[in-house]
Amino acid sequence: MGWLRRGSKADDCDIQARTVGKYLIEIGCLEWRLVGTLPSLLAAAAMWLGRLVLGREEWTANMEHYSTYSEEEILPTANIMINYILKPIQHESLFKKYAHRRYLKCSAFMRHWALERWPEKAIVDLKSDLPGLKAEAVHERRKREAETVIQS
Repeated sequence: MGWLRRGSKADDCDIQARTVGKYLIEIGCLEWRLVGTLPSLLAAAAMWLGRLVLGREEWTANMEHYSTYSEEEILPTANIMINYILKPIQHESLFKKYAHRRYLKCSAFMRHWALERWPEKAIVDLKSDLPGLKAEAVHERRKREAETVIQS
């Protein structure tokens, strides 16, 4: 969690991204393909994926500096995380823990986000899907900003 905290500081302590990141790091303890992953890489991938699903698609130079990983280095680990989420729920206790209001219902949010884009049990290749996901994030952010201006 220390690496996640470091990344959070570089990201101006975005609570939502950090909470999603915590959930994704815990997936790293359960998914056998992530068990041997460096904690720093696990935290960077968790923060990157958390930011992406929350509509913050840019992995800034500041984030790269503090995490010590480029977006290209993070993608394989994040890919395993998203593929884990698309599987039928295997560890119900983890899912229920993070589905609680205290954790911003981030496990349910992540699963819903993933299932809106891919079918359950799909094998995702984030590298090829990334341009579309980033374009979608930009579009959604601009839509929210326009709605905010209209309401003001």
